[in-house]
Amino acid sequence: MFLQSHWRLQARGVYDPAVINLSDLRNAAHTAGALIGLGDGRPTYGRFVGTLDGTD
Repeated sequence: MFLQSHWRLQARGVYDPAVINLSDLRNAAHTAGALIGLGDGRPTYGRFVGTLDGTD
């Protein structure tokens, strides 16, 4: 049985281009959501779409 839950998480952070470039940071957010997920039962459950907004 597939349970679909609609939830949203918004977080603020500090971006330092001397540590990681923006393209790699966006890729990391996407990969974490698609392959790793959050919470118990991951990666079967807890996967998400990771995006970065307000970085321009």
